[in-house]
Amino acid sequence: MPHPALWDPLSHHPWCSGRPVLPKALLIILFKNTKKLTKLCSSLLYTLGEVKMDYPSPVFIQDGSFYDQLSMALFRLDSQWITEKNLDNVLNINERNKFNSFKVQKRKETFFYGRLAAKTALQTYFPKFLKNEICIKNSNKDHASVYPMVIFEQGALPMGSVSISHSGQYAVASFHPLRNIGIDLEQVADRDEEFFNLNFTLQEKAMLRSLPDDLLFSAFTLLWTAKEAMSKAIGKGLTLSTMQMESFIDREKLFLFLNDKNKGIIYFGKIIENNIENDIENDIENNEERFFSLKSQFFLPLYDNKKYIFTTAMHC
Repeated sequence: MPHPALWDPLSHHPWCSGRPVLPKALLIILFKNTKKLTKLCSSLLYTLGEVKMDYPSPVFIQDGSFYDQLSMALFRLDSQWITEKNLDNVLNINERNKFNSFKVQKRKETFFYGRLAAKTALQTYFPKFLKNEICIKNSNKDHASVYPMVIFEQGALPMGSVSISHSGQYAVASFHPLRNIGIDLEQVADRDEEFFNLNFTLQEKAMLRSLPDDLLFSAFTLLWTAKEAMSKAIGKGLTLSTMQMESFIDREKLFLFLNDKNKGIIYFGKIIENNIENDIENDIENNEERFFSLKSQFFLPLYDNKKYIFTTAMHC
């Protein structure tokens, strides 16, 4: 699939090809009553969940056919689903011991739902494995590595990578069968001048200054998630300076993305070569591995007025 600058999830999803066209009169009725319908559907889904469901469902999921073999799942943190039955179904024995070691409830929730999201994404490629037959733990290759390892009963997955992130009341994870990837989810929030000065390159600052004030915080969040995602994709996390990572994004395409929150945007990023430390340079053996394809998308929850952006990074 080509990498357009802007993409519409529905128009490219294979499930939606050939969907029927609604009559114009019906479309007008639906459009005028969007808020009422949304509240009704949300209430109905919540009620059904309370009565019949005994297992958390993803808020968002995509399989590997959607974007360059990348699978992804996003869950809302909800302590009511963290039952003994679900813990047994999702976590293996080592993960369960890790879960039990946490003293803070929020940490338990992010751990459980992060693993649940990662294993849901993995199952799009490995549907025969139960979630509790998969173990996800951080690599012990070196102290700075943040690559999570995927371990089945037969042994560690020989290639591919998984990445997990969480922010606010949500956890997201992605999996790619061949490439190293990173993902970051962040809530759009106010940022001060110090954050702007410390974390963005000169080129990024120039682009940000060209945007209207009402779009700045969303733009800050997008570029920040790109840096976190790239740092995870090379296994360093934010042990790597944010000034060593730079995004290249067209100002007009960014403006369109920030104003049309139902679409996503694809752009590029790189590790800035003249700032690479020795250990980073050893990890990145050729120029191709210094460049990343980045994909960002808004996530707008039904249950509150908060906005989130999540970004995935993979080597070009």
